Amino acid sequence: MEFYETSAKTGKSVEEAFTTVAKKLMLKKQQMIAEKKEKAKQKPGSSIVGEKPSEKTQEKTETKIALDSTKNKDPSKDDANNCNC
Repeated sequence: MEFYETSAKTGKSVEEAFTTVAKKLMLKKQQMIAEKKEKAKQKPGSSIVGEKPSEKTQEKTETKIALDSTKNKDPSKDDANNCNC
């Protein structure tokens, strides 16, 4: 932990301390995001929150939704089963 000597009364070094801490926090955040992206690259099919899914992931999702929607379909309502031939 770092120590910054400041004065609320005179304002001495307050802005410098704030700026230094803010810059370090932003750097740390950028490093954490970069690490998450690197880990996501190592895991197939994973993505970072807030990023658009890849085309393959989107295709898999659309296929699963299409399959799920046909799973519970009532066969008696299928046009092929109601043929009046």
